Amino acid sequence: MTDAPARHPDLLDAARSRLVVIDVQQKFLPTLPEPDRLVGVIDGVLEAAERLGVPATASEQYPQGLGGTVEPLAGRLPDRRVKTAFSAAPALGLGPCEGDVERDQIVLCGIETAICVCQTAMDLMADGYAVFVVADACSGRKPDDGERALRRLSDYGAAVVTADMVLFEWVRDASHEQFKSISAIVKRIAAAGG
Repeated sequence: MTDAPARHPDLLDAARSRLVVIDVQQKFLPTLPEPDRLVGVIDGVLEAAERLGVPATASEQYPQGLGGTVEPLAGRLPDRRVKTAFSAAPALGLGPCEGDVERDQIVLCGIETAICVCQTAMDLMADGYAVFVVADACSGRKPDDGERALRRLSDYGAAVVTADMVLFEWVRDASHEQFKSISAIVKRIAAAGG
């Protein structure tokens, strides 16, 4: 038996990943350019995470006033953390990543790219986590602001990825037992415009 070939350490690994869905709440959706597409892409990433054993957490910005996480996402996200800070990092309670953390890769998606997603990513990187921002699973009121935020995050060391990249890096190989289901999710995301 031969050993599996080495993989680049900056590729996503389902066993090292944690998914964080930021503030996909009822009052925010009407302000976005394509809310249905966004929810569809995030739902696909969440389904893949469930199938591959990747834990997922959501944050909710002041849900008393802004509403809770929207369906169907809320049904997939029993772990929801209430926050008032724009960065979700403190509410996640992960603490610094000091080399012995099993899940050192954080996959981020949600609302708003230029505010809560950006600040969360920066704080998690400051704590030593490898951060992957799913560009097609993030949105905001002003797309130009989001594009600038993604460039800034990339400049500061976050990996800006797509949902397809995340899912296929998590599954790794067409011989994986979940490959067919992950491929079906990718097709569903593409059909929804993601």
